[in-house]
Amino acid sequence: MTPLDTAYAAMEAGGDQERLAFYGMIAQAELFLALTEEPVGEAIKPWIFDTGQGKFAIAFDTEERLSEFGNGPTAFVALSGRTVIEMLEGQGVGLGVNLVVAPSGTLLEPSDITWIASVLDSRPVTAEAWPEELRPPVGLPDHLILALDQRLSVLEGQARYAYLAEVAYDNGTQSHVIAFVNTSEGAEDALVQTISEALAFSGVEAANLDVMFIKSSDAIAAQFATAGLRFDLHQPQTDVSPDGEVPPGSNPDKPPILH
Repeated sequence: MTPLDTAYAAMEAGGDQERLAFYGMIAQAELFLALTEEPVGEAIKPWIFDTGQGKFAIAFDTEERLSEFGNGPTAFVALSGRTVIEMLEGQGVGLGVNLVVAPSGTLLEPSDITWIASVLDSRPVTAEAWPEELRPPVGLPDHLILALDQRLSVLEGQARYAYLAEVAYDNGTQSHVIAFVNTSEGAEDALVQTISEALAFSGVEAANLDVMFIKSSDAIAAQFATAGLRFDLHQPQTDVSPDGEVPPGSNPDKPPILH
């Protein structure tokens, strides 16, 4: 069983909340996108199936499942689910995930691709306030905290760790806040987006979760350490092929090109 299998089983047994969590898991997962030929530079040619329901690209959450589906070695590119969704959005092409060879086999219609892409492209609202009091987080559903843990645990290098706490601000408002400690330069927007997506894919529409960035040397860091729930983030690893070239899709500023 893979994480996608587990999320799919939960969706089958649950409702809209579990369906959103499954979509979020697809966006977060590494997917092996089947190709008709080996990549040429940044250009890729996905294996597209034309069915009675429309056209679908095919991807799997393990290389073994891809090989089983293709009855042997099959050209592919390993991409984040986010990259695959963004690449297919607007193309009129859906996505078949783990078809035939896994219990999590499912078809995402082009409309599903568009909705997921809209969540991935959402932009949070910015505001300014300063915490006056921090308390242990209460009132947030367990599945949201689990979603935060799943997303933050696989991030690499954007920050050292993070704290989740309930907060009262100096402007009289109250909320929940997640504070990232010792954030890497330029990583703030990506971290804010990660939190926004965790909320959206958890289906917690009424929840409000603020994001702030602090240093471990800041006085408030000790308050977060006392009151907050801690999440640890992985540290970076270099993803370079043996010949020194970066695989297609590894650079978010240069996504693969369909042809």
